[in-house]
Amino acid sequence: LLRAKGYIPVGEAAKRLGFTSQCLYNWMDDGTIHGIRLGKARWVEWRSVVELFRKTDPEAAKLMGLLH
Repeated sequence: LLRAKGYIPVGEAAKRLGFTSQCLYNWMDDGTIHGIRLGKARWVEWRSVVELFRKTDPEAAKLMGLLH
């Protein structure tokens, strides 16, 4: 259900991006990206990650395959 709404587990997002899960937790906690907690698991809204990189570093976003 969460995947269908555009969310992925934080660990998976971190792996795709080459960042640590803690980095994504920090971004979620400070409101930089959107995520939710479901029990002990944390999920990140992938669209908010793409938007972050699109706004802050478009060249990095292209290199990471986040932009088409």
